[in-house]
This record gives sequence, C-alpha cells and structure tokens, in this order.
Amino acid sequence: MRRTTPFLAAGLVVVGLELSKQAASLTLVRLSSGFQSMRAGFGYLVSPTRFVVGVSLLAIGLFAFVAQMILESAEGRVSAVGDVCPVCRGDTERMKRLRMHRILSTFMGRRLTRRRCNACKWTGLSVKY
Repeated sequence: MRRTTPFLAAGLVVVGLELSKQAASLTLVRLSSGFQSMRAGFGYLVSPTRFVVGVSLLAIGLFAFVAQMILESAEGRVSAVGDVCPVCRGDTERMKRLRMHRILSTFMGRRLTRRRCNACKWTGLSVKY
C-alpha cells in the first residue's frame, strides 16, 4: 500500500484538475499539437526551444519520481545489518552481488552486500557498516 499511495495521490490530482478545469485534457492536446507542429515545421503557441525544454523537464521529473519509487521499494528488501542472519542469528557469508544491487547501493548511499546463511538457507541483502 505504501508504494501505491503516491500514484493514487497523483491520479487524484489529475482527476481533480480534469473535473474542475479540464486541465489534463487541455495539457495533452497542447502537448500533442506541439509535437505535431514541430514535426511539420510550423509555429506553435510557444517557441520550439521553450517547448523542448519544457518537455525535457517534464520527462526528467517523471524519471526522478519513478526512480524514487524504485529506491523506496528496494529499501524494504534490505533485511539484515552486518554479518548476522536475521532469521537464526548465525554467521552469513557473502555472495556475488548482481548489477542491480550495485546500482541500488550507489543511489541509496549505503554499502549493500548480498549474503547467505548456511544454517537456515536465508539469502538477502544486508547493509554493511
């Protein structure tokens, strides 16, 4: 539920704007006509430079939002701290990290390790301090 809340909130904002001012459909119409005018090579309501910068900022914002959601969901998968198994409190050994784990470690700002417990067969991500 925690992951769906921001999407639900954004959806409610868009629906509210559409119902009150028809802002969402107007935005989509203007974006599509902007792309059509750039493709056809004739003028539009705003300059082509301003349109491209605006669409680029919109894409960067959407990418940042999705990346933040992915990072928050990945933080929930970290289930141990240090070298101790969270299930049986036994010693764990390191496993080779996947490329995805290296990227997550970089963006989270924490040293993530992939660990395995031989006693209870637990495997998961651990934060190394």
